[in-house]
Amino acid sequence: MNRNGQTLILFVIMIPIFIGLAALVIDLGILTHAKSKLAHTTETILKECYQKRMTSNIEEEIADRFVKNGISIEHLQVESTSSSLKISNEDTVKSVFGRLLGLEEYHVKTTKTMQEKDEENRSKE
Repeated sequence: MNRNGQTLILFVIMIPIFIGLAALVIDLGILTHAKSKLAHTTETILKECYQKRMTSNIEEEIADRFVKNGISIEHLQVESTSSSLKISNEDTVKSVFGRLLGLEEYHVKTTKTMQEKDEENRSKE
């Protein structure tokens, strides 16, 4: 009995599944990289700007640092008090293979806060 036809049909069915899985892995990798970049950039900016939190141009300085790192400032929010600094931002990443499902872009968000006690603990280390 000749089974070459059955193998060909199975192969044709499995190829789109493997391509779909590869596309999903690529999109998740891009999304994870963007989220990590946004979180680490926000944390670095927070540490660098914490001491200057009460200056009048702190929002402009923070926005400038995000722009220099290639991150959108469209949704940037900075809350500065005498004892804390909070930075929230959202960035968009264009989808590579999600477009097949109707997803043009992904949104990644992060919110980081540093308070006086965090600064004291960091200076003790």
